[in-house]
Amino acid sequence: MKNQNTISSLDKWSFGILFGGVILSCFALILFFPLSADIVKGYFFTLGTTLSFIIFIIARVYEGSLSILRSRILIAAKILVLAVVLSSIFSSSFTIFFLVSVFVHDTVAFFISGFLALVLSSYYFAKKDRLVMLLSAFLGVNIFISLFTIVRLLFPKILSLGVLGAKTSVLPGTWNEAMLFFAFTALIAVSIIDLVKIKKGLLRVISFVSLGLSIVMLIIGNFLLAWVLFGAMLLILFIYTVTVENGNSTTLDTRMIPVTSLIVILLSIFFVAGHSNIGTFMPRVFNAEYTELRPSLDATYNIAKNSLKDNPILGIGPNQFSVAWAKFRPTEILGTSFWNTNFVSGSSAISTSAVTIGLIGFISWILLALAILIAAFKGLFTISKDKVQGNLKAISIVLVIYLLLLMFVYAHGILTNVLFWIFVGVMVAVGESEDSKYFNFSFIGNPKRNFIQLTAVLIVLIAGIAFMFIRTEQFLGRVSIVKASILFGNDGSAGEVESKLIQSNNYAARDDTFRALAQFYSSMLGKELSLLQGTENATDEEKAKLKSLWNSSEMSAVMAAKLEPNRVENWQFLGSFYLDAVAIGVQGSLDNAELAYKNSLNISPIDPGAYVALAEIAYRKSDVALGDEYISKALELDPTFSSALTLKEQLNKIKSTEENIPETEITATDEISETE
Repeated sequence: MKNQNTISSLDKWSFGILFGGVILSCFALILFFPLSADIVKGYFFTLGTTLSFIIFIIARVYEGSLSILRSRILIAAKILVLAVVLSSIFSSSFTIFFLVSVFVHDTVAFFISGFLALVLSSYYFAKKDRLVMLLSAFLGVNIFISLFTIVRLLFPKILSLGVLGAKTSVLPGTWNEAMLFFAFTALIAVSIIDLVKIKKGLLRVISFVSLGLSIVMLIIGNFLLAWVLFGAMLLILFIYTVTVENGNSTTLDTRMIPVTSLIVILLSIFFVAGHSNIGTFMPRVFNAEYTELRPSLDATYNIAKNSLKDNPILGIGPNQFSVAWAKFRPTEILGTSFWNTNFVSGSSAISTSAVTIGLIGFISWILLALAILIAAFKGLFTISKDKVQGNLKAISIVLVIYLLLLMFVYAHGILTNVLFWIFVGVMVAVGESEDSKYFNFSFIGNPKRNFIQLTAVLIVLIAGIAFMFIRTEQFLGRVSIVKASILFGNDGSAGEVESKLIQSNNYAARDDTFRALAQFYSSMLGKELSLLQGTENATDEEKAKLKSLWNSSEMSAVMAAKLEPNRVENWQFLGSFYLDAVAIGVQGSLDNAELAYKNSLNISPIDPGAYVALAEIAYRKSDVALGDEYISKALELDPTFSSALTLKEQLNKIKSTEENIPETEITATDEISETE
């Protein structure tokens, strides 16, 4: 009995932590951290699922057995995660395997967390009361987020929390992702009203309030995709509700028609049809017009086609779409204001996976989608013994199909991915737990088997604890760099800024942190040089300080490129850094700048900006012919490129030889080398 109480207590803790992590991922605790919402959401989700899983495993050891559903969905999800891990290990940037880009959904960390969430959800949400609690919680969260957003739209300066700038900066993520969340919660509300049919009580009131607020937000947001998917899922729900309620009767009972669903479907049709005229009225009224920039399906397909020639099986690596984009971006983008935009994802999550995790990853996604659709089809047409259970199953199926479609048509963020993994688990729990077979593992009875199984459990527990430790360090590292940025922007103490930046790298070394350090030391060097301006002879102490600042700045810039050599922005930064160093007379800077820009061109060959920089370097070296060649290449890529045209106009005014740069005690190192 005592052991059973322990198991029950552990399960309650495990479920509570999972539940809390999921709910927090909807709006994040940005009140307490000077971070973007996605970072906080990603942290709480991964931390919550990992801790919940650890406690879950401990409970199963206490129980003496572990039962896992024989679900096609679980098997397909496992294959997908394995594909992501293999892609990470064999990617060109092995550091990604260690979760360097930590709080985005296209990393090993997030896929593992998603799979754990799926497994835990399939176990805990088999109970009806827990699922109703989850659905109710989302309705409550939606009411909070909707009211929060409306207040900010009416009074933009209120509730900015230090991180929400524009009116369209919202808690769930991007403005469009928020609209998708409102459509999702509206589906939950309509389902409870028309399918579960709670006649009275607090849940019914919450459902109507949540639905009303979601509709208001969808009208203000005017995101066509949200309206289309919302209407399509409502139509499925409407048909299901009518057919289930009428059962095997030969005539349609009009009293069983779900009125709420019908009204909202008609409303959806109205706003889909009037998207470009009627739908634009409310965004203009609230000054909440929002334009989202992402690659088209055609552009993503071309990136995938070219990228797969080099990495067909396992792709370029998770969270490495920007690397492929820099290398294979369409020339059509040149000449636009977005020519230098480096996209981190393609047109959708699934299309992005073809680039990042290759054919194996893409096929794994398709297998998971097929497993979900097969289970959904079977679930909708299988009569449950328990009517409430059957209705909850139908709700979960509609919600999962909605989220699955988003995977195919939209490049979304953290929140949508969290919802996907959780509700796929819910669908498995309520749809496949009835009359299903299980994989059973016993921890008692066979000493040899127990030894192997418990050893495996121990390894999993240690890995889970290490994972949480790493994630926490990475999170604290993000906190440190953001605090450093705030201090630097507010003219805070230089010592404090430096300490925060170094602290960030100590937690988790990242290329962007090293770039920030380089910028900090460069600014300190500039300040010191300005103070010495007009001074004839600097003291040895002053010279040593200048030397130290330069060395620290250069080392940080070089380290950024060494840490992530496939990121074009690191080489562009290093090139610009050395060009700036020429102005203060640092010997060897031109050569190093030239090498850095050549490395950037190896990664991003259609970059007119790099050619202009190389042309400038060539002119400084008095190699006019080479400079002209670089200018020609830049204009060949983009005939309207302003900096190339300006430099070309100035060519006749450039002297055949560059004035000699005065000697200085500061010299650049040759720590960089040309990439292959």
